[in-house]
Parts: sequence; C-alpha cells; structure tokens
Amino acid sequence: MRFTPLVLFALAVGTSAVASSPSEAVVVVFQDALKVPEKDRCFMRWVVWPDEGAAREKEQYLLTMAQANLRSDQGAFGRPVRVVPRIYRLDVRDYGWDKRLEVWERFAALDPFFHMKLRLLEDRDVLGYWPGGDFDGKPFPKGPFRLKAKAGQTFDGPALWADPSVVMPDNTAVSAHDALRKMCVTEAPILFGPWWFVQTARQLSIRNKDERVGPYDWLGIRSRNDVFNLAGLDEKKASERFAAWRAVVEGGTSGISQQNRQIVLFRGATGLVWGTLDVFTEKGRGIAKRNLRPGEFLPDAEEWLLHLPNGTQGEALIKTKDGSTQASAPTEIGGDTSPLNVGRDPRVHTGFCMRCHGVDKDGIKPIGDWARDHFRLTKGRGTVLQDPDKKVVRELESLYLRDIERHVAADRAEYAFAYANLTVSDENPKGLTMAQFTKLYCGEWNRYVEERVTVERAALELGVGPLRLREAIFKYQADRGGNDLVIDAFIKEPPRKISRLEWEDSYGFAQVIVRGLKIPEIVSKVKGGNAP
Repeated sequence: MRFTPLVLFALAVGTSAVASSPSEAVVVVFQDALKVPEKDRCFMRWVVWPDEGAAREKEQYLLTMAQANLRSDQGAFGRPVRVVPRIYRLDVRDYGWDKRLEVWERFAALDPFFHMKLRLLEDRDVLGYWPGGDFDGKPFPKGPFRLKAKAGQTFDGPALWADPSVVMPDNTAVSAHDALRKMCVTEAPILFGPWWFVQTARQLSIRNKDERVGPYDWLGIRSRNDVFNLAGLDEKKASERFAAWRAVVEGGTSGISQQNRQIVLFRGATGLVWGTLDVFTEKGRGIAKRNLRPGEFLPDAEEWLLHLPNGTQGEALIKTKDGSTQASAPTEIGGDTSPLNVGRDPRVHTGFCMRCHGVDKDGIKPIGDWARDHFRLTKGRGTVLQDPDKKVVRELESLYLRDIERHVAADRAEYAFAYANLTVSDENPKGLTMAQFTKLYCGEWNRYVEERVTVERAALELGVGPLRLREAIFKYQADRGGNDLVIDAFIKEPPRKISRLEWEDSYGFAQVIVRGLKIPEIVSKVKGGNAP
C-alpha cells in the first residue's frame, strides 16, 4: 500500500547490468516489465537472488524453476525467464496460479525484504491493487481500489530501501515500485528468491504458522478429496475395477512409525497414488493384521503421495477423522530422522516428505509387506486367506496377493523420468536423479533456515559490503548512545552470528541505518520493519 510518493533517489541500471541491491533489482524488474505486452503484465512476477557466484546462479535458476513446477497443477513444465543473472520472471499461467492469485498476494504482508509495515499518522485514502480473486473469502475484481483508512492503521507497503525513482516512456518520473504495482496489478511484484523458496517449500512457515502460501495453497488442496481430485482418482471406481492394492507393515519396521500401518495403492489419471494409514495406538481396530478389509482398520492419520500432472511428486498429510489436511504429521506417528533434516525440528512436514522418499529410492520406499509374505495360495507354504464369503476371499486376494513390488519399481521409474526432465540443463544434459535433486533442494532450505547469518551474509542481502554495514551500526550506536541488541553481534570482535528469524526481523532496520533513510512524515516505521 502507498500513502505518499516516495521518490528517494534515481538509478540508471540497464537490464544488462547485474543488480546487487533491492533498489537496483526493482529498476531491472521495472524495465523488464515495460517489455512485456500490456495485456500479459498482470500475470508476471519476479524473484531476485543474491550474488553468490556463477555456479550458484545456475543452482538458483534451477531451484526457482523446480519450486514453481513443484507447486504447479499444469501438465507441462514452465520455464522462468532469466531477465539478468539472478533475476527471474515467472508467468503465473505456466503453473496454474492464475486461478488463485490471492495466494501470491499474501506475500505482501509477510515479506521483510521488499515490503515494510507502514502506520498512518492521520486519516487518508489508501490506494492498492488487487489481481482478482478472493480476499477473506469474498471475491473482488481485478484493478485498483481505495480504502478510507484511519490514523493508527497499519498497512503493508513497498520498502523505502527498494523504491527508487524511474522514468516512464512518457518521460515522467515515478516510484518504481508504484509503477510495477500498477502495471502488474499486484502488491507483490518482486520477492527475494531464497525467502520465496522457503515460504513455498513447506506448509508450516519457519515462524510456526500456516501462513497460507505453502504447497496446499498453490495446488488448491485442503482435504483428501482434493488430493484425489488432483490425481484424477475415483476411489470407489478404482476399487471396483481392481485398480487397488494393499499391504501391511509391522510396527517399528517402517522407518517412521513405531506402530503398524497399512499401505494402500490406487491408480489415478495422473499415475499411481500411494497412501499410508497410521495409528496412534496399536490396539483393537488399530491392529493392521486383523483388520484387512477396507474400512475395518481405523487409522488416525494418513500420508498421500501422488503424481502431479507434470509427473513430479505431490504430497498431503491428512487427519482421518474429517479428511482435512494438516501441516505436519502428528508426533504420535513419528519424526523426521532423515540426515537431510539438520535442524532441531523433528516433525514430518508437508513439503518435506522427500527427505525420506526422495533421498535414495526415487520417491517410493521399500514396503516390506507382511501380508504377501504371510499368505500363500499354494498349500503347505503358509496361511491361506479364508472367509465364509467367497466374494470377501476374492477381494482380499485381489488386494493382498497380487504383485505390488512391480508397481514400486514402475513408479520409481516414472519419478526418475519426471525429475530428470525437470532438471535438464547444459551442465546436466540428462538431468538430475531424484536423490541428487532432493539433496540440492533440502540443502537450499538448510542454507537459508539452519545456517546462522554472518555479517558477510547480512551485507550481501542488504546489497552493501560488510564494512559499510559495520560502520552504519557503529554510527547508529554513537548517535543513539546505545545499540540494537540483535545486530550488535555484527560489530563484535570477531563478529558474531545471528539466527535467520532474528535477521528477518532486523532487515528493515538494517536497511534504514545503512542507507541513511528518513521515514516520511505521513507514516512511521513499525519496530523491526515487519510485524506491527
């Protein structure tokens, strides 16, 4: 939201240049937007990554492309446009996001890098832009809107440090961020790449909130029925057509849960759909071996793995009681003990099932089925499936005796093909294996979330040198007779490190002191530049 023109300084950055600061990136994006046909601009969004060298730039592009496609309901892979190294343009239509543009708009309230909180000191009209779609459950059309706001209200606006003056084709000087918002009809035309990656990687944010910009939101999933709909699966028809299989996994042998579980498999329109049915208590109808027919075994939680229309793996964690999604698996089921989980959070998160499924077995783990090992059709080689009702016997034989391992092998091949196709590049003409991709993907999460922020990293994200950042902190300390207790770590000898969450909360403050910015009289900056 904008309350008064904020023309802070002018920059002349050509699109052949490599932007290092947020303001330079905004100029590059503005100039790129002018090249997009006017009718298409409302579908364009940009992400900008920090300058970490040529090798990392190739990874940054790959991660941007992969993340967008992992959150896509389209059948073909979209390819971001490399505007300049480290700045990539996304067309939301390539990923099906044009059906739910309101999800992207939520970034404006969350982003600490290109946005800031502004609080009105007097009553006035506020101009904003909405791309069309629901807001708080009510539909609103695309276009500008005005709100009559009262003094004291807080809004999300373009950051002062990322809002330079630019020249329009008619030679008028305007705010770059204002121009982008108007041209693209969005409050969030540009985002910081590593931050965007992390926000969209899992359903629960690193702030321990479901902020509605996770995998479920991009794919339109809020229930088991939504999962089946995305996979083109009719469970009843699949069962009637014998396109269903089951397996039993004994307690303590799955690698996740100490309880037993059942595995179900259906064939959907986009490919095979796997589900694990888990219980909190292995007792009564929670004993998988004694409750083999569908509906007899009563799980408490479910995990579903499906092929998205483009072939990559989608996932959902479901509460059995009402069929709704959950952001992480209940702790009663088990925890994430994967070597790729280097943090202290033991939960199994939606978005990171790949830590277990993708790291070595191309998406599908070995089953170790008790039922196929226990039941035999040939006399003398085990227990024969029996029931007074012949139809029940035939049903159980169909579910538990037909080969399931060939489907494991076939599905691994399908996922291997999809991820190789997704990651083909000049450096990797055959693409990456799913294991290679998983390590790259999870490594990016760990790089941003788990590694503590050094003064060098902080300066890189600010778009300045470490010396300038330290000098700005010293000057602030001298001017105020004291210092901020968080970023004070950067002027210790030797400099200390801070957590990622501390840095996100301090980013706006650091930009203000580094660039010597003054807050306009009509607004005041909220402490930390983030939450009110």
